[in-house]
Amino acid sequence: MIDTKAVPTPDQGLSDEAIDTCRDSLGWSVWALGLATDMTAIPMDDLATEITLDPDYAGQVVEVYKMMAIERAIASSRERIADEILDRLRQALTQAKQLPAGDPLSLAIDYNKVGPCFGIHPDDVHFLRPDRR
Repeated sequence: MIDTKAVPTPDQGLSDEAIDTCRDSLGWSVWALGLATDMTAIPMDDLATEITLDPDYAGQVVEVYKMMAIERAIASSRERIADEILDRLRQALTQAKQLPAGDPLSLAIDYNKVGPCFGIHPDDVHFLRPDRR
C-alpha cells in the first residue's frame, strides 16, 4: 500500500525505492498542490519579493511551477479518460435498462455495492499519474 497522505523525506529512514515510488504517485501530486496553494495565498508582490530575496525559495517555486504544469496536463488526461468511461458505462447501463431514472449522479453512492478499497496498488498510481522521468 502506498501512503498518499504525505511525501516521505529521507530523514524518515525510508528506502530510496519507497521515496521514488511516492514521488511518482498521486500523493506527490497532492503534496505539490498543497505547496502551490500555500504560495498562491501570498500576495503577488510579497511572493515576488520572497523569490528575489531567497534563492532556495526561488528554486522551490520553480520546481512547484513545473510540477503544477505537469499536474495540469495529467488532470486534463484524467478528465478525458473519465469522460470516455462515463459515456461507456452510461451506454451499457442504458442498454441493460439499469440506469437510474433522473440524474443518477445526484444519488448517494452505496459503497456496499463495490469492493472495499485497501489502498492504491502501484500499477494504479502510475495509471493516475504517469511517470514523467
